[in-house]
Parts: sequence; C-alpha cells; structure tokens
Amino acid sequence: MLISALTNPPQWLLDAVVESEDVDLVDGQVVWHSGIWHSGLWVNGTWESGRFESGTWTDGTWKSGNWISGIWQNGTWKDGVWTTGTWTDGTWEKGTWKGGDWITGIWKNGTWENGTWDAGSWENGTWTAGTWLAGTWKDGTWMSGTWTDGLWKDGTWFSGTWTAGTWNDGTSKDGTWVAGTWNDGTWKNGTHTTGTWKGGTWKNGTWTYGDWKGGTWKNGTWLTGIWEDGTWETGTWANGDWMSGVWLAGTWTTGHWDKGFWKSGIWNGGEWLDGYWKSGTWNGGTWYGGIWINGPRV
Repeated sequence: MLISALTNPPQWLLDAVVESEDVDLVDGQVVWHSGIWHSGLWVNGTWESGRFESGTWTDGTWKSGNWISGIWQNGTWKDGVWTTGTWTDGTWEKGTWKGGDWITGIWKNGTWENGTWDAGSWENGTWTAGTWLAGTWKDGTWMSGTWTDGLWKDGTWFSGTWTAGTWNDGTSKDGTWVAGTWNDGTWKNGTHTTGTWKGGTWKNGTWTYGDWKGGTWKNGTWLTGIWEDGTWETGTWANGDWMSGVWLAGTWTTGHWDKGFWKSGIWNGGEWLDGYWKSGTWNGGTWYGGIWINGPRV
C-alpha cells in the first residue's frame, strides 16, 4: 500500500521522496515491496524489490532490486544490481556490482564489474575490472584490473596488474606482477617485474627481476635477479646470481653460479664458482672450482 495509507509509519519513511510505492509495516518493521525511492534516509527494514535512486541506507536487509546511487552504511545485501555509490560496511551475499566505492565489509559472492575496493574481506565471486586497494581475497576469479595491496589467499587470476601485496596460493594465468611476495601457487604466464618468490610452480613467462627463494621453474625467460634455491627444469637464463639449487636443462647465457647441481644444458658464459656439473655443453666462461663429470667444453 501507499505510505499515506499506513498506520503510524516512522517519520523517516514519511520524509522520503518516493513514487508508486508498495510498502507495509510488519511487526513495526518497514517492508518495501516495490516502487521508486528518489531520495531520503532509509533507517531499517526489508527491501524486497524496486529502484533506489538516491539517498542513504542506514541498515536493514536488501533482497533484490536496482540500486542506482547513494550511500550504504550497513546491512545485508542478498541480491540485485548495484550501479554506483558508496558502500561503507555490511555483508554482500550475491548480485552484480557495476561501479562505485567499496569502503569495507564482507563480500560472499557475486560479480564485480568495475569500481574501487578500499578494504574488506572477499570470500568468493568474479572480479571483472576495477581497482583493489587493500583487503583479504579468500577465493574467486579475477579477470582483469589493478591490485594495489592486500592478501590473496586462493583463487584464479586471469589478467591484470599486481602492484604489491602477498599471494599465498592459487593460479595466475597472465598479467603483470610489479612487486610483492609470492608464497605458493602456480604461475602460468605473464611478466614478473620484481618481488620475492618463496615457493610454488612457474610454468612460463618472463622474470625481469626479483628474489627467488624456492620452488620449481618449468619454462620461461629469466632476465636477471637472485636465485637462492629450487629446481630449474628448462628455459632461458639471461643473467643474474645463482646461489644454489638444481638445474636440469635449458640455456644459460651469462651470470654468476655460486653452487648447486647442473644436470644438463648449454652454458654460454659467466662465472662458475663451485658445484656439481654432470653433463651439458660449456661454450665459455670462467670455471673456478667444483666437480666436472661429463660434457664437452668449447
């Protein structure tokens, strides 16, 4: 029914600018069934459907409908379409976020199309585009966008730019890593600019610079950096410092080899200080010490 037909409606509902509303009072709580909310202060209650064009949402439960713009302070969003506005706090269960500024809160599921994420906890869902400033990503799918800082626990990253933060686990398919700490997971392709790699599997891509502490390198191009330990299966090493680990195959262009195990591959130049050379082709460089088992030296 219309607000004017209600018995003792709250003053905040009387003050709102609305159109074609269908609203009830159930046990003293406002239940909005449908209609257009043009402006005003929503204090509490249940929104079942309709169009929210502008105003401030203080608290309550949003079940479905279209949010055009406004400020959301707290409450539970169950489903619907968010066009733009500012989300201050609360719980988002599912739906589509098209744009706006997320300050903090809990995101359980749904699709994020664009906007800015300031902080909060992302539990699952699909991120299409936008800017992530800080917060905790627990699981889900990242399609594209810019990650500025925060903690990534698990999920699948398809493309985009990672600026800083900590990656705990998951799969990165492509994109640009500018800086940060990678603890574990699978890197399939992309460009690593700098940062610290602690463990996991690198399948392909370009390593520009950084500190590799452990894990498995399957293929790709290493331009320069510090390799502390781990297993190198194949690929191209352009330059850098190899401190320790196992080299199975690939092409070494130049650099500094401190120690480790070389099984096979092509060595084109650089300094070998110590370690175990089992087989391969030595094309040039300086050998200071170690154990040579087999292989031609050109």
